[in-house]
Amino acid sequence: MAIESTQVSVRAWQQSGKPVPAAAFVDKVAIAPDDPVSKHKGPGHARVDLVSKTLDDFEDSAEPVTAFVAHCNGKLQEFIRWLTKQSPAVFQDLCSMGCVTDMSIFIVASSNGDAIDLDLPPEFLVECGRLGLAFTITVSLSEE
Repeated sequence: MAIESTQVSVRAWQQSGKPVPAAAFVDKVAIAPDDPVSKHKGPGHARVDLVSKTLDDFEDSAEPVTAFVAHCNGKLQEFIRWLTKQSPAVFQDLCSMGCVTDMSIFIVASSNGDAIDLDLPPEFLVECGRLGLAFTITVSLSEE
């Protein structure tokens, strides 16, 4: 199975399906202009996106798979620095409102090709734990 695309986000959502207002989440997290994240306030779950890339984004590279993996792993290192700036109180407040907060890793993969490893550094896992973020890893198989 080969990874074709990946998206890594911090999300806040309610099991009832009721949307979480941006003011309760994405407007409260610490985001400086030079941070490697972007706010998502559109339809779907309120979230802060770290990386959303496809293997096709690296098709001009000499080694597209290597470039894709290096980019994703580099973004995770940047995200660790962003997570360390976050206050657990923001996430605790969301939980007290009945929201679920998680680190969402969404992967689209095909059943052909070589496997690609997406390494989650221990520091990344520690920061997610400090903030009380559950992990949600979703893998969708493309039909190729």
